[in-house]
This record gives sequence, structure tokens and C-alpha cells, in this order.
Amino acid sequence: MSATKTERMNRPVTFYFVRHAQALHEPDTPDSPLSGLGLVQARKTAMRLALEPFDYCYISSLRRARQTADEILAVHSGVRRVITDDIQEVSRFHFCPDSSAPPDRFRAVLEAERDTMQRFVNRLRHAHKPGESALLVCHGNTIRTLIPLLCNRVPSESVLLEVFNASISILDLLASGTGVLRLANSVEHLAPDEITESAAIRTRKPDRDQTASGGDEIPSLWMR
Repeated sequence: MSATKTERMNRPVTFYFVRHAQALHEPDTPDSPLSGLGLVQARKTAMRLALEPFDYCYISSLRRARQTADEILAVHSGVRRVITDDIQEVSRFHFCPDSSAPPDRFRAVLEAERDTMQRFVNRLRHAHKPGESALLVCHGNTIRTLIPLLCNRVPSESVLLEVFNASISILDLLASGTGVLRLANSVEHLAPDEITESAAIRTRKPDRDQTASGGDEIPSLWMR
């Protein structure tokens, strides 16, 4: 095997995770579009990622994620888009400790979500060759759950990440299965008054770049 091929085989698969930009809060509307601020966030995210090479882009089928991805991919060509229900928003209970166990009536929903995410993770592991990169535009709880799963970790036993709107996280996945989180919840591309914090973890005022946070109070079952 040539040195060049060996080096290529040792390169990681790189996953870029972007949480959708801020959506309008419309009562009784589960699939809201981006707000005016959300469009600004998405366009600034696109500018920051303009020079990053993406082979694939996996996009949640919900409108706020699709609109965010449209802005990012407007400055990229030749990227294969995959719009999927598999990375829609999920419950917070996947990454909460057992002390925050869900009511029994949600267990069937959680099992279905868990199975869907595990199938999606298996798909990612088998679909990409060393050196490829993929962008995932989805949701906060989904990102918090997928990153540990890709690293063969149990989400509820892993570091709890804050994930702001339009934030960027980057994971290198090595052939050995080891994951290296190179960037987490980065919002350096946004002005301070453009940063909107996570609805699921509200422990302090958001910083411009923050790798992880934990807290006892998680006010809602589902996140937008």
C-alpha cells in the first residue's frame, strides 16, 4: 500500500453539525419558518462555512432546518443533499441522566426515536470514506444525542452540550471509532445580540463560544 493511500485511509470522516437558526414561535405550528433574525443567523453561518468542503449534507425535513441549509448550500456546489425525517427534533430524555426519567407514556416514543437515531448513525458510519466530510443541519437535542452515539457513547452518560441557534460543532470520526470533538457550539460568526440560546439548557448567559454545560433545570420536554 502506498504512503499516500495509507495516509488517506488514516484520515477521519469529518461531521459538521449546525443547529437550525432561530424559528418563529407560532402557537400550534410545529413546522415554523425562520424568523428575521434566524435568516440573518443562517446567512452568517453560510459565510463562515463558505470555504469548508462538504461532500454530503443531511438535512432535517422540518422547515427551519431546510431554510438554514438552503442558505449554507447557496455558496456550495456539488454537495449531495439528503433531506430526512431521521434527524428531526427528539426528546431531551435521551441525554438526561436516569434521575430525569420520562413519564411512562413517552417511553414508546423514546424507543422509536432511539431506534431511528441508531439506524441513522449506522448509516453515517458505513456511507462515508476516510477524508470525506458531511454537514448535518438539524436540531439541538438531535445534535446532543448523535455526537455521543457516533463515538459509541451513551448520550445520558456523556458531556451535556449547549447548542445555540446557528451554532457550529465539528466532530472528526477516526477509523478506530474514536471521535474527536474539535469544535462545539461555536457562534463566533454571530454578533452578541444575534446569539439565541438553547431552550433546553438555560443555566447562564450565553458566551460566544462554549464547549459544554450542565444544569438541573430543563424546562421543556421538546425543543424547537
